[in-house]
Parts: sequence; structure tokens; C-alpha cells
Amino acid sequence: MEPLFVEPFSPAYYGDRLFNCLHAGTIPIYWGAHDIQEIVPPGAFIDRRALISETGLRQFLHRDAYRRFAPETFVQLILDLLAG
Repeated sequence: MEPLFVEPFSPAYYGDRLFNCLHAGTIPIYWGAHDIQEIVPPGAFIDRRALISETGLRQFLHRDAYRRFAPETFVQLILDLLAG
């Protein structure tokens, strides 16, 4: 997983780092534009804004990330996203 923090209050600015992570097949931890889900499906990244603290992020990564981002599901989602 790749931490990816973009200016969180920059609407409609996504930068290329998010897409670089997806092209590399990593799961980005995204903290950036509030409308990112209009461009990238929620299952393709970890939305840092939804996790209240660093402790919450750490707990998510240790407990829940593998279930939410099962490799076969994640890879197919990314392939579909990049193809479309």
C-alpha cells in the first residue's frame, strides 16, 4: 500500500501519483480531493478521510484491509478502471 497525500482542499485536483499507484498495482491511501470517487471507484483506494486518526488507519490496515482489498477483486477493479 502506498500512502498518497494530495492537497486535501483542492477540489478536482487529482495529480498523477494516484494513477501511478494504480498502474503499479498498489493500493493507494488517498487523502486529497473530496470528489475523487467521481473519477476512481471507492474500492480502488483507501480513503484516509474516512479514518479518524493515525491509530484508526493503522487498525484498518492491520485488521480490515486484506478483506476489503482481496487481491483478485482489487486487480480486476484496477484493470477495469484503467481499461475504461
